[in-house]
Amino acid sequence: CPALPLPMFANDQFGDRVMAGRAHQTLRFEYVEQQKIIDISDADVTGEYFRETGGADTGLDPVLSLNRWRKLGWHAAGGRYKIKAWAEVAIDPDQVKAAVASDLGIGFCWRLPKFAMDQTDAGQPWDIHHGAGQQIIGGHYTYGDKYDPATGTVITWARRQAFTWRFFLRYCEMAFAVFNA
Repeated sequence: CPALPLPMFANDQFGDRVMAGRAHQTLRFEYVEQQKIIDISDADVTGEYFRETGGADTGLDPVLSLNRWRKLGWHAAGGRYKIKAWAEVAIDPDQVKAAVASDLGIGFCWRLPKFAMDQTDAGQPWDIHHGAGQQIIGGHYTYGDKYDPATGTVITWARRQAFTWRFFLRYCEMAFAVFNA
């Protein structure tokens, strides 16, 4: 894929991280399928987010959201996009690498420690840290479409964020492979 855009999709204003991840994955799926970059807007993302939450900024259960995406699809960039299926991937670096290599990308659910935010701000990979900031600041959902042997990479907060596999093993709660329709 060429350099796909990395918009925030309003995740700096709302807890719409599951929908932002969906939007990034849809960009990739549609580029592979149509050979063009579709124009998904913040309004597309937040509109679907608030439809799924019933209007409250409460975040989304990723499993319920994936099921809805499969059954109903979502409106973005003037079209309706559905997925064929999704599957949970074991919290195992080799399985994650295989899913990413098969051109699916992975949705990751994290228990994000405060120090990970500090590492992001400093341009560092997420890695195990033994100093201050150990408290978990909440759940976080990211979309990952690349890896190398040393690190995984996710899209979050309008940028690519590397993580070490030891960070992944400690802080990733769930991972999902999504199959385009």
